[in-house]
Amino acid sequence: MKNRGIVFKLISLILVTAGIFFLIVSNHNAKKTRSIFKGNLRNSAENLSYSTLNKIETIIKAVEKIPQQMAYSLEGPSHTKENLLLLIRQTVENNPELYGATIAFEPYMFDPDALYFAPYFYKQKGETKFTYIGSESYKYFSWDWYKIPKEKNKPMWSEPYFDEGAGNIIMATYSVPFYRDIKGKKQLMGIVTADISLAWLQEMVSSIKIAETGYAFLISKEGTLITHPRQDMIMNETIFSLANKFNQPELHKLGESMVNGETNFISKKHLFTGEDAWLFYAPLPSNGWSLGVIFPQKELLAGLNKLQMELRIFAAGGLALLLLAIWFIAQSITRPLGVLSKAAEEMATGNMDTPIPEINSTDEVGRLANSFRFMEQALKKYIQQIKDISKLPGENPNPVIRAGVTGNVLYANKAATTVLEGWDIKTGNVLPVIFHELIETALNLGENQEMEVEHKNKKFTFELMPVIESGYINIYGRDITERRKAEEELSRITDEKNQIESEVKMATLVQEGFLPEATPDIPDFKFAAKTVPAKFVGGDFYDFIELEQDRLGIVLGDVSGKGVSAALYMARLMSDFRYVAMQDPQPGNIIRQVNDIATRRSRKGMFATAVFLLLDVKSKKVRVCNAGHHAMLIRRGDSEILEAGKAGGIPLGIAENVSYIEEEVQLFSGDLVFLYSDGVVEPMNDQKEHFGMTRLRSMISEPSGTPEEILEKVENAIQTFTRNAPQFDDMTFLMFKIL
Repeated sequence: MKNRGIVFKLISLILVTAGIFFLIVSNHNAKKTRSIFKGNLRNSAENLSYSTLNKIETIIKAVEKIPQQMAYSLEGPSHTKENLLLLIRQTVENNPELYGATIAFEPYMFDPDALYFAPYFYKQKGETKFTYIGSESYKYFSWDWYKIPKEKNKPMWSEPYFDEGAGNIIMATYSVPFYRDIKGKKQLMGIVTADISLAWLQEMVSSIKIAETGYAFLISKEGTLITHPRQDMIMNETIFSLANKFNQPELHKLGESMVNGETNFISKKHLFTGEDAWLFYAPLPSNGWSLGVIFPQKELLAGLNKLQMELRIFAAGGLALLLLAIWFIAQSITRPLGVLSKAAEEMATGNMDTPIPEINSTDEVGRLANSFRFMEQALKKYIQQIKDISKLPGENPNPVIRAGVTGNVLYANKAATTVLEGWDIKTGNVLPVIFHELIETALNLGENQEMEVEHKNKKFTFELMPVIESGYINIYGRDITERRKAEEELSRITDEKNQIESEVKMATLVQEGFLPEATPDIPDFKFAAKTVPAKFVGGDFYDFIELEQDRLGIVLGDVSGKGVSAALYMARLMSDFRYVAMQDPQPGNIIRQVNDIATRRSRKGMFATAVFLLLDVKSKKVRVCNAGHHAMLIRRGDSEILEAGKAGGIPLGIAENVSYIEEEVQLFSGDLVFLYSDGVVEPMNDQKEHFGMTRLRSMISEPSGTPEEILEKVENAIQTFTRNAPQFDDMTFLMFKIL
């Protein structure tokens, strides 16, 4: 009874202690692992979402620029009907991302006898079609695409809509108001629109797949589902209608957060499966649409949960084996005590013949000592067996091998014989030669050794751990094939990224190399110019062309699009301006000839806006001609801002044989002339507000400072306004002052 009591107490103590320790370690490891996993998932979600948003934003910004430049070109002198139709048609045909475009005029503004005038070109089955959209049945003045930009006095994206007449596709419209100075008053002339199909957007977002049930979706500024795996929901549901339908107030709050342009990573129930999920959402800067990505927790954590369960089962099995071994050990310890107790009981009955050894007898002490030695040996044996069991688990899915000094196999688990098939790893056989040198090194140094081996198109890593006192090596192998593939793919992606960055840097250097190294040094004049590149290589340019008879040609332009192609297009235009100006220095003729050259060799969809100045240094007169670009600003006196050379023609590269109008301006001492590109007035802050003309005029109206100082002030003001947020267009400034 006492013997059983000792064994029971020993096992109970070890079981409780080991169990508590295992639970603490297991729970801590599970929480820590989940925390690390969630953090890594959030980083991956942000990278995936922002990568998708940047791709969408690049396309959206490119589309926005098309009607904006059309609007600039319409703010000058009146265009003929033929020029307008040619401008719209060429714009639609040269820009594959457009479905259609129109210039819709205010009542009686284009034709005193016409209430409606809105020519519309669109694509249908590979052909360009034409119609007039204004009529008594379609009063476009009351439609949102016309009314809202007019009321808010700024460009606007429409809500996505389903257009049956466009071939049953989802579309969106970007509307830009344009104005004209009539009797000194800025008056609205009409609205320029660009229609785009959102099929590419749906395809881009729907391609995002997360596990089995994870997906991405896009909602409009009003919460309408633009893309979603459920086709029946697209354009038929809003995030708010779904909240009401499924009675989920938290979904309504989520919708408010998304349409307000917020960014977050939250836990949320999957709308259709009811399972726990993570959601990351972020806005699209240009139009306030919001992208959401659903990450199903159960599916993403399945592998991690399985691994933790396997570890618990393996640990429980090891604990059971440990307790069994301890039971045998306890029995071997208590058995001699039982023999002595029985002998004592025999003596207590009066049987004095019981051979009880004397305490001081050598034979008796020896037998007792031997008993304890046997017990000690048995205990050591069992302990060693326990160590061996823990070091060489038969159920380990990875190869585990014990080898002698000569490389002979002393033990090999099942995984070693199956995973390393072909090496014939069995007890008694010799390991391949590649192991022998490392075995010798590990035993001589008493330090662990590692090596990586490729076997049958798989890659393995082996760790050799010497047991010096026993003179053998424990070898633990792991299959790292998939890890190496992942590392190689990461290396490939990194190399591609570095190559792209290198090419962009090279293109930037090429672009910078074409720009003037210094401004002209002319008495009574002070010049300054600067280009601030955006994220991508752009097509902004400026140049000073010294001509005969004390004349200076000045050109500033903006090429549509970004990247290396835009930079090369820019370089060709600069060369064209220099060549033509040397032959015929008249601004109108220069613009016309450069436009003809650019149109003949123009790549599809490429065009540019530009303004050319011919400055007579002696008379201080400047003649200016504009091709769809911003007007030249003149600060006269202390604060008065004048405009000259308003947009009077279509951009370069769209159509040949176009006439352009010149304007002559007399400059005076103290006048400050300012030229600029779109990137100066279009930067946005986190409130989706543009820097705009009002702020620009305020900056250059300040009388103090050299041209260099004023340019620096404008640049700093833009950076402060945007809070150094990334911009998608270059900023180009050119300024000169008459002393």
